Amino acid sequence: MILTGGHRNVSMEEIEGVFNETETLGKKMDPLIKEWSNKVAASLAFVPSREAKEGEHKKKVWEWKALVDEILQTYFETREAMMYLKKMTDIWEKQNMDLLVRAAR
Repeated sequence: MILTGGHRNVSMEEIEGVFNETETLGKKMDPLIKEWSNKVAASLAFVPSREAKEGEHKKKVWEWKALVDEILQTYFETREAMMYLKKMTDIWEKQNMDLLVRAAR
């Protein structure tokens, strides 16, 4: 299955690969990072439709930024968490590039 958005299609296999890789890291981290993993997964599952209202796009971007800020503030010195965040952010941005462009306007 291919999710479309942004400038590149992101395969479900690519997303699953990141989740599988971070599952091992998650066993080393406290339950809070697992809770964030679920929030990130929910954000990744959001693919905006052309009919969606602009306000919905902006709200989703602000939710994502708040989540990133929360992770950065709590786990700034945790290398594994930063690697995880980077991979998940890259995938999310590839999926939602058009969303980010619209929200920036």
